[in-house]
Amino acid sequence: MRSRKFLPLGVPLLATSAVLATLATASPASALPLLTLSGSARGLYGSPTGDAELNPYGVGLGLRAGVTLPASLYLGVSYDYFFGESDSSAVGDVSLSLQQFMGRVGYDLGVGPLTLRPQLGLGLAHTSSELGPVEASASDLVVAPGVEFSFGLGLLSVGAEVSYNKVFADDEVEADAVILGLGLGFSI
Repeated sequence: MRSRKFLPLGVPLLATSAVLATLATASPASALPLLTLSGSARGLYGSPTGDAELNPYGVGLGLRAGVTLPASLYLGVSYDYFFGESDSSAVGDVSLSLQQFMGRVGYDLGVGPLTLRPQLGLGLAHTSSELGPVEASASDLVVAPGVEFSFGLGLLSVGAEVSYNKVFADDEVEADAVILGLGLGFSI
């Protein structure tokens, strides 16, 4: 005759208690936000890569706004103004400055409060020059691959960026540059 083994009463009671404790402490599921809105104000510095007589970049200021979609895709716009350089010549004072408007697309890679965003900007670079009383300006296509680092501090963030501006201008104007920036931003 075969003997039957029974589980002690404590094992099923312990298993049932563990399941009930897990269910009692479970928190409700929360969905990821549909969109994350962000913006920043930045201090910039641009250094031409060519042999330009005057630097149209130099010190500048920038504003950026964008949205990050649930798949970590970033879509944004930016406005940058560079004060450029001035110089005296035999025919008068010469000054050169640059402003640019860009649409940006990137991908947010986040680890804790740190976000790395490789991105590509596409837009217009508007160069203004003055030689005494004579003013001239030109608008050209600009493509700007780059990367932005951001450290989140709650709603606020501190960021740094580096990008390369490729300006598709005529042969007489050298406007390609490496751009460095530091900024303060927010995200909601």
